[in-house]
Amino acid sequence: EMSLVCEDLGLLSLGQTKASRFQIEVNVFQAPWSGNIGLFFGYQPCAVKGMPGHRYQLLEIISVATKNEGTRFRAQWTTVYQQEGSTLRNVVIQQTESALFDLRQVPYALGLTVGPEGLTTVTIGDTVLPMTHTGAPPPPAEFQGEFGISVHSTNGVFRNAKYLFHQEP
Repeated sequence: EMSLVCEDLGLLSLGQTKASRFQIEVNVFQAPWSGNIGLFFGYQPCAVKGMPGHRYQLLEIISVATKNEGTRFRAQWTTVYQQEGSTLRNVVIQQTESALFDLRQVPYALGLTVGPEGLTTVTIGDTVLPMTHTGAPPPPAEFQGEFGISVHSTNGVFRNAKYLFHQEP
């Protein structure tokens, strides 16, 4: 079990893969739920605005203030470009997002499945979150690299990380 608190952006690597199809799942909890936590994959070096940096795919649970329903949550997949040594997300490209959902004060298993076409399944607890794609996904090579836990200006408790790498068909 890990309890993480970050005043800025924190990425904790759990491993790396060259597989084009894989699954990652970790139990997550916040008290109270505030969002800005998730999973990243495909962390690898690249140039960002002409400077050394990194690119990664991020599945993040974000909070959304609604007018009549209070705070709700959404899962969002983005491609993030970050310059070396920076805690800022220099370029963010939104790939897909879920409808709004509610979270109770219990831990949830946050899971993702990645295939050559990108993020194919997102689960929170026993619920599969339908995702609305906003464009063509990045090429499969961008899904390979380090993967792990993301915490952005918040806290979270993480346990029971699981990953499964699939053989090519």
